[in-house]
Amino acid sequence: PEEELETTVGTRLVFKYGITHDVVLVESGNDWMDCDTQEAVELASGAHGGGAAGEPANLYSAVVMAPGEYYFMCSQPGHCPP
Repeated sequence: PEEELETTVGTRLVFKYGITHDVVLVESGNDWMDCDTQEAVELASGAHGGGAAGEPANLYSAVVMAPGEYYFMCSQPGHCPP
């Protein structure tokens, strides 16, 4: 689901997701709204692994290192936010 979070530098973001998803970072809110993944950076694939028993198969985490706006999404067809 689409969700906006406000946090501080140093916060660890954790993404838990199934094997039919991935985690990508897009450059702008417009890219996010338009589901434009042409310039996206894949952070974690559908085979990333790490999920605990009883949880989604994949686990990706990253620490916010600089202030700014970041746009994460799944790049799989039909999975983008809007």
